[in-house]
Amino acid sequence: MRKPFIKFICHSASYVAFLILLILASQRIESLININSSDGSSSGPKNERRGPPPTVIEWMIMTWIAGLVWTEIKQLWDDGLYEYVHDMWNVLDFITNSLYIATIGLRVVAYLQVQKEISENKLRDAYAQRMPNASFGMHMTQH
Repeated sequence: MRKPFIKFICHSASYVAFLILLILASQRIESLININSSDGSSSGPKNERRGPPPTVIEWMIMTWIAGLVWTEIKQLWDDGLYEYVHDMWNVLDFITNSLYIATIGLRVVAYLQVQKEISENKLRDAYAQRMPNASFGMHMTQH
């Protein structure tokens, strides 16, 4: 990939594929095409569950993000800290990757919190159904 045009086409195609994965995850495509989550449960659509395990699409996104982070670490190693920090595109990449990692961290914390509540029997229904008119993320169970 020494030719700039070929490199541009490959990177653009890669970025479009990543955006498609993000769109699929944000639209909860698994619930539309009945792909079960990694634990094999089907206790309702993901938008009605609290702290579900990662889906297949989310695992693909996490793998992609790990590749992005690895690329930045490799570039930092090759260029050195001084050169890396003085290129503003690298700073932007660092911020973007940090936000991706923070999002993954929040998903892990939500999953672990629900698992803890399940193990301590503090949660009557781990994946409680929300009432259709509930707003502001309030988890209300239907009776």
